[in-house]
Amino acid sequence: KNLQLLVEYFEKKNQEFDERKHWFDKINTQLPDTLKQFDSFEQRVK
Repeated sequence: KNLQLLVEYFEKKNQEFDERKHWFDKINTQLPDTLKQFDSFEQRVK
């Protein structure tokens, strides 16, 4: 019984981790573009 609960717990956590990883991957692919935009914005302000 405890083992079953443990397995279910880790499956749930693993799913959350996958979602979080997906979110981080998305951020990482967008970050360089965002930084470039920020740089160009900063250049215009100067």
